[in-house]
Amino acid sequence: MPYVPPNIGELLADVESAETAEFSQPAPPAQEAPKRNFQRAANVLVVGICVFLVAGSLVLTLSKNPDKSYFGYRFYHVLTTSMEPQAGGPAGGFRAGDIIVVKRMAPEEIRPGDIITFTPGDDPRVSLTHRVVRTLDEYDGQRGLWFVTKGDANNAEDIPTPAERVVGRKVLAIPKAGLVLQTIKSNIVPFAVLGASIFGFLAALSYFFAKPKRAREAAVAAAGQETAGQETQTDNDRDWKGWL
Repeated sequence: MPYVPPNIGELLADVESAETAEFSQPAPPAQEAPKRNFQRAANVLVVGICVFLVAGSLVLTLSKNPDKSYFGYRFYHVLTTSMEPQAGGPAGGFRAGDIIVVKRMAPEEIRPGDIITFTPGDDPRVSLTHRVVRTLDEYDGQRGLWFVTKGDANNAEDIPTPAERVVGRKVLAIPKAGLVLQTIKSNIVPFAVLGASIFGFLAALSYFFAKPKRAREAAVAAAGQETAGQETQTDNDRDWKGWL
């Protein structure tokens, strides 16, 4: 059979059509890994904070130890209205039924305007959380650091409190969490069953909705491999065109 030379024009047309097809391929989706990692980190952070607050509140509420603390923090269930926010008053007040988080710290770090928790008497199970009005270097002939406090909703100041009776400074208030914890404490078994049921339901939902997502990711990966193969073929075509 006689040798038939290739049609250079057809070869060039095929190469150009391949290049056109290469550039007309849909662009692969942008990498979503950083976004997913950020979302996961944010979710872990939020869940961690919630677990810390709820677990700490439960542990410290159920504990019988009057000197209970949780990584340097103590939780208190507010029973009175002495620190309810007042119109035109300072910020940071809280209401009966809230849970307040108190950070243990040296009394020397406390300043007027801070809200502190202290024991007004000899019973460590009885605490007050009021705002510091001023400090004293001496009271009733006794030298030392004293704190004059007052509830935001009260009309009169408290008797000065010595530094050694100060527990710490209030850093956070969780509205109505005390009422919730008191209800849970009174019905611990039903709430434990309810919590386990909710957790199982959410885990099942997460698994169910994660299956389509994994399928989409597998499809995207397969499409990426196919695109890589097409790019390799296109590179070969370019080499052939350069040779011609």
